[in-house]
Amino acid sequence: MDIVTAVSRRVRAEVDSGTPHCVYVLGTRKTFEHALYEHDLAEEGVNTCALAEGQRERVYDSILAVKAGRVEEGGNLLRGVVDELVRDTPAGVSVHLVLGCTELPLAAAAAGLLP
Repeated sequence: MDIVTAVSRRVRAEVDSGTPHCVYVLGTRKTFEHALYEHDLAEEGVNTCALAEGQRERVYDSILAVKAGRVEEGGNLLRGVVDELVRDTPAGVSVHLVLGCTELPLAAAAAGLLP
């Protein structure tokens, strides 16, 4: 089983498909360009939502900052995007994130986004 399939199955197990939800996939430019996770998530019955172009660019900048050792900066960039997603998602719709790049959990931890 590849990582995309494994992640998609895990997301399906975590998200109640009977309630309104939105799963945002965060990752590199190639992740966005190739909709790497979206097909598998759809097959699992999971609703995905698209990030705005500016949000995608800030996610990518977050990844680059972490790669350069500027983890706090990467976390701040990611926090800004996540705050926008939560703010702009309609009330009653749960927000879920797929951190589709190895640098994003480091940024998320620096931003206080992980439990």
